Amino acid sequence: MIEQSKQLCALERSTLVFAMKLEQLSVLIPSGGGHDVRDDSVRAMVKRESHLASACATLAPTLNNVAVIILARALLENLITLLWVIDNPDNPENLRLEKLNQMRRAARKNMNQGLLRILKRPDGLDCTNDFLNRPEFIKIAKRKSVEERAKESNFHDIYNVFYSFLSMELHGYSIRDPEEPPSTVMCEDLQCIGAFLNCSALIAESWLSFRKRPSNEELREALGLSNKEVVPNPPLQPTGSAGV
Repeated sequence: MIEQSKQLCALERSTLVFAMKLEQLSVLIPSGGGHDVRDDSVRAMVKRESHLASACATLAPTLNNVAVIILARALLENLITLLWVIDNPDNPENLRLEKLNQMRRAARKNMNQGLLRILKRPDGLDCTNDFLNRPEFIKIAKRKSVEERAKESNFHDIYNVFYSFLSMELHGYSIRDPEEPPSTVMCEDLQCIGAFLNCSALIAESWLSFRKRPSNEELREALGLSNKEVVPNPPLQPTGSAGV
């Protein structure tokens, strides 16, 4: 039990340090070959990844396994989107439009149900119907699912390995053994999170420094799914003059 407690503490510290280094990576590594339209999105997603991981490390000492595994799924979604953005120079703009369309979709639904009204200033005239009749509200493009992004990025097998199992906890369908010590479960979750962080760092560094996408075998190795031995939460070694 003492050894497991030490392992958990080490994983907590490692996850937090990795999260901090990822945030630095999003700021400090110089872009190789000049600016690319994908750079800003890559940096933003790496920073988001680091914040999610930091939250996991903060929750870990409380043994809040449910919250941590839900955050792990968010890390995986972010990882897949990161790869999807790098694969196509049009995808940063597609991602921006998807965010906007999600807001439009939510607003349209609430306006149609009478739960949201748009009032004109300063006279308070109700112009909800005018908004609903705008072209951008009449036909809203369908959002790509995480699975569709994974397929487009040739990453669908990795999606299949992780996503469905991580989603079960989110929807309340836990398959965990209730007799298993929470500290054991947390160690397993943090090792999974460390693998996601390692993979995201590889993707971001490969793109920002070398303008290349890691091969799927390299990604599998970063996730600990190859035949090579992988140390959980390996230290990040960014390249470039502005190192971490």
